[in-house]
Amino acid sequence: MRAAARAQARAAEAEDPIHSGAWPRRVRRLAGEPGEPPHAPHAEVRYSLFGGSVARFGATVEDKVDYSGEGAFDKFFLQFFARAMAERMGEKDVPESFDDFVELSRKVVARFDAKGCGEMTLGILRDVMPPGTPTVFRFLFPPSKFGCEANAWVTTQFFSFLVGPSSVTEATVNDTVEAKREGRPQTIRSRVHVTKCRWLEQSGCVASCQSMCKHPTQDFFNNEFGLPLTMNPNYETLSCELVFGQSPPSQEEDIASAEGCLSSCNTGVGVGTDAPCHQLPNTAAYLARLEEARAVRDEQESA
Repeated sequence: MRAAARAQARAAEAEDPIHSGAWPRRVRRLAGEPGEPPHAPHAEVRYSLFGGSVARFGATVEDKVDYSGEGAFDKFFLQFFARAMAERMGEKDVPESFDDFVELSRKVVARFDAKGCGEMTLGILRDVMPPGTPTVFRFLFPPSKFGCEANAWVTTQFFSFLVGPSSVTEATVNDTVEAKREGRPQTIRSRVHVTKCRWLEQSGCVASCQSMCKHPTQDFFNNEFGLPLTMNPNYETLSCELVFGQSPPSQEEDIASAEGCLSSCNTGVGVGTDAPCHQLPNTAAYLARLEEARAVRDEQESA
């Protein structure tokens, strides 16, 4: 009986190493328990490495999240990242707070086009990592179930300084080595759900989100780390999902490229939230193809 129980436990661990009990209880809680409900109004949520930061949510999704309980690790990582951005921008003063960091990012968006913003982010990512990191990463984290799930958990711990609290949930993906070998999608715990992105909430800018975060981060993981990643921001709830093990669509085909400006966007004042963001590339081409597809569909339906 005991041998059968141990075998069953090992099987459960192989399926879900985070929540099966293979990882410490504290790690399982930080990664997000299965079926964990959304944060309640006025909830205080511990997040980041070892739960060192505290975020306080408001009564509604419109209320700004209180990050006064930001921990030392997140503050350190923010300074580390901000220093790299300031050096790239030729700024003498390094941002000391998250607000200052966002203001510096606004300067990036104002100075460069979408391609330049993406190159800025890629340069920063390369600057903050030791030489040879992509080679080591590809060896340690191949695009397998393990590699995708491990990076999902790591994201909740080490990416929190930028996005706030997040949790790991299941995703059905097509681009892991197992999915390709078996010729069918695979369901794994590789989806990171960001409750309410701190960067997006503070910047209020769709272009900053896409040109400085979404597309360059996807590019970095897919091309330099060799790990498929798709990021899906939600501009109504300001949440975001990062799906490891799923390759993203091209920027020209990404429906997010037709998003309108947020009402809180400083650079989008007067543009209107119904119009595609004026700072995003390929918007006109995307809308043209969309109209063509609609015309073909209407013609087929009327035939």
